[in-house]
Amino acid sequence: MATISAYAGDDLKREVDRIAREEGRSQAQVATSALELYTSLSAAARQTFLQLRAAGRVEAVLTELGRVLLSARWELLSEQVDREIEERGSLPEGELSEAEIARIAVEMTSTSGREQRRRASG
Repeated sequence: MATISAYAGDDLKREVDRIAREEGRSQAQVATSALELYTSLSAAARQTFLQLRAAGRVEAVLTELGRVLLSARWELLSEQVDREIEERGSLPEGELSEAEIARIAVEMTSTSGREQRRRASG
């Protein structure tokens, strides 16, 4: 099987290596994620990306794509928090000490883990 150095330049290989180290994944896993993203784009979006890259104007588009992805992640996390609040109820009213907040967080986290395992097995 070919390695990334067989089809990518040195700069790209170094960047893939850096990302793989940061994420604790292999070169192949990083490359697969990138290919999944690229091949998920419409033909028009891929063509536009290639044109922008050739014109040296892809950086702003990638920055915006990053913002869109982070926004989608925030929305997903917000929905998860909303579901957790619905399932568990809200925090007690009034002022809470740091110790009380920590205790509740540990309780919610450990309950969440047990609940997730129960759902997966049930």
